[in-house]
Amino acid sequence: MTAIDTFTGAFNDLARPNRFKVICARLGDVSALAKAATAPAQTVGQLDANYQGRIVKLAGDRTYADWTATFYGTDSYQIYRLATVWSTQINTPDGNTSAQPNAYKAPATVMQLDRTGSPIHTWNLIGVWPTEVGQVDFDWGTNDTPLEFTVTFAFDYMVPV
Repeated sequence: MTAIDTFTGAFNDLARPNRFKVICARLGDVSALAKAATAPAQTVGQLDANYQGRIVKLAGDRTYADWTATFYGTDSYQIYRLATVWSTQINTPDGNTSAQPNAYKAPATVMQLDRTGSPIHTWNLIGVWPTEVGQVDFDWGTNDTPLEFTVTFAFDYMVPV
């Protein structure tokens, strides 16, 4: 068996990063307009315990990085408007009043798809809310390029399925 046969025999198929689906309860199934998304990073903290001159490393608490998704902007600005309204409901610009967390947090799902469109891995994000609705750039020199913007979300935790 050749080296290339050994290599290709090690897997059935490779996951492709351009095959994904994004669903957010407050935005809907935005897969068609989601240009990019992430499966958020997660970190288990470390506790150092001293024992007779030695450091024993123990697992600490799990934390999650913010989740980002980049969307194409349509001429109706549908997703941008929904994200902005959601953000405004969290904290009103004119009154600086805040909503209760159960009123603005919502679930979201990111799915990695195979070549047939079937999910091969799913991340369920719990307690999602937008921390930033990104800027929209305008440029007279930008031709044949769709409008894009990024939304950054915080969330409480995620459950890989």
